[in-house]
Amino acid sequence: MSFRPAHIECPTCGAPFFQSEQWKRTCLTCWKRRKNASTSHPEPARQVPAMPGDMLKLLLHLSHPDKHGDSLASTRATQWLLEQRRGQRA
Repeated sequence: MSFRPAHIECPTCGAPFFQSEQWKRTCLTCWKRRKNASTSHPEPARQVPAMPGDMLKLLLHLSHPDKHGDSLASTRATQWLLEQRRGQRA
């Protein structure tokens, strides 16, 4: 069974349009309206729960560069954790 292009009525607005592909179900105007409506309401940003103070203190203790030969990774991790602590206090 093959698809035959046809002039059909848009089920949303009733306007006639040319269905050149089988997957086209609405006129271009209604399709654009629906697409714009779905992208105009982006998902809200997810809130990251604050880290408990005792966990932050423990992680700072465990990642401190003095305990890891002043490695770059431990320095960066500690800097990030300190930024998080500053953000919680603000």
